[in-house]
Amino acid sequence: MKNKAELHKVIPAFEGHAVKIVLQTADSEKSSIEPGYPTRQEFSLTSKGKLLIKKWEMGDTGRECQIEKNDTDIVPDIAEFILERFTSVFSAKKNPNKFGDGLSIGFEWKLEMVNEEGTSFKFVDSVALLPSDALSDLSFLIRRITFQSDLLLFDCDMSGDRIDSFVMEYTKERKDECYKEKLVIEREEHKLIATTENSGNGESFMMELKNNNLISDSLNFLSTNIQLWKTRKIPSDSMPSSKTYKIKARFDSGRIFSQSGFFTKDTLPEIWSGIATLIENLILKSRVFLEALDQDRIDLPLQRKGEKMYCTVMLHDSQKESTYLCEDESIDYDDVVMVPVGKSDKETEATVVDIQYYKDGKTPFKTEQIKKIIQRIDSID
Repeated sequence: MKNKAELHKVIPAFEGHAVKIVLQTADSEKSSIEPGYPTRQEFSLTSKGKLLIKKWEMGDTGRECQIEKNDTDIVPDIAEFILERFTSVFSAKKNPNKFGDGLSIGFEWKLEMVNEEGTSFKFVDSVALLPSDALSDLSFLIRRITFQSDLLLFDCDMSGDRIDSFVMEYTKERKDECYKEKLVIEREEHKLIATTENSGNGESFMMELKNNNLISDSLNFLSTNIQLWKTRKIPSDSMPSSKTYKIKARFDSGRIFSQSGFFTKDTLPEIWSGIATLIENLILKSRVFLEALDQDRIDLPLQRKGEKMYCTVMLHDSQKESTYLCEDESIDYDDVVMVPVGKSDKETEATVVDIQYYKDGKTPFKTEQIKKIIQRIDSID
């Protein structure tokens, strides 16, 4: 094993933003005593989502042979998230007094990271310069996203920790109405249950789906490293949101993870869009509409203090879009509203297709001629 002093001299800090990573790992010590155990692996990823995994192991003849070459694509947003995590860890300021637990005998890895300018940075066995949990987090993240639990990566820990149960709740509060959604995915029972409930009109809905492979694949994706679930910091000048979320996951190890917060693009977990796309496209396939999985709602921003609410609406009679000031903050995306149109301010029905918030003088449009939304249609007495 290399000593800490030797390891400490190897690593510079990464500069810029990673657009490509290539990680090579070898564990010759363990592979020599465990037939079929990988001797060497290579993991590479680009910002465009190009993923390449190569694996070698010791053959019966005592020679190393390549057993797998997996060239595939992943969602660019997910690839970008992984690269951002690598950028954060390897460009972070190092604390020379904070060491990892050291490397196991015979285990070593080499990492090459390329930034947006094409500059290459190489790292070797740098566990001594980084907190050990940072490397484990990166390893866990990659295994979950790629669905490959046998990757050696940084920590050689292939024990796994998968989600067996996942619950997502969404609530939208209005003056005389509370709308709720709940999504439950269970691995053991191979089922997904989606329910909606509206206290305003008394309507409710429940749907149950069963599919062994789809449920398992979805939960494997949801098992992604805890850092993927990290919410963005709520700004101190933020306004309360009428929409909130809760998620709770139970892992096969017994670990419980739960989180809650405002339902806005500025406060949702970074992986929420990926979750929504996966569940909507892979499982639900338009069998039921859930607001919590609607990308247009996910993309709505958080309101800050001093900002006014502006809604872009689609006029029903002309199919033209127009922007209005909105003083009713309970109005939401896809609501039908009454708006004044033309010189005579003719009351016209319209559908809200976007919501933005601006402070006075900061709008990308002139506000002198901006009119106000009269009210939401289903709130008219």
